[in-house]
Amino acid sequence: MSPLQLEILLHYYSKANDYRDGDFGASSVRSDIEAFKREELLVADPKQDRCYAIGERGRVLVEAVLAVPLPERRWVMPSIQPAYVTVNMQNPPGPTPHPIHGWQPMAAGEHQ
Repeated sequence: MSPLQLEILLHYYSKANDYRDGDFGASSVRSDIEAFKREELLVADPKQDRCYAIGERGRVLVEAVLAVPLPERRWVMPSIQPAYVTVNMQNPPGPTPHPIHGWQPMAAGEHQ
């Protein structure tokens, strides 16, 4: 989803008027709104106050995006042990291949 698409959905989720005050002349805006109508993310406004309103699927999508927590910074002390790759791997690496991705350390003196 592009930033423009997210901006359009957030606008209809939170505002009572049309995006860009109803000026859908920009081709990217027009094509995104047409795609949202096909996917039922936007629907024709039942109150006729504006052209479109957020649909139920659009509301659920926006609320799911809003529910994603913000990343947070964590400070860690560097280890005094040798720097082994530790993501999904044993620390220090063992001689057996990892069960998911099959990575295993090279033998001493072995080169790629």
